[in-house]
Amino acid sequence: MKNEIFGGLLEFESEEKLIEFLKNMDLTVSIKVIELALDYSNSMGIYTLQEAYCAFICVNQLKKLIETKTIETKTDEVTN
Repeated sequence: MKNEIFGGLLEFESEEKLIEFLKNMDLTVSIKVIELALDYSNSMGIYTLQEAYCAFICVNQLKKLIETKTIETKTDEVTN
């Protein structure tokens, strides 16, 4: 039997598997999990429109930083 969180947006086989997944995820997956949590909370009416807008803008800023860092790392690898 599968377990789920965020209204079924994230499924996992057991609590141990979830913890293992969370401990081993990279930045991109971390941002995706945050997005799932925000989507679910927003769909449940937990946030006002202004609060949801602020949270999603922050997540988008983090995504841009990750993309920039990834590009910088790849450029560094090529030049070295």
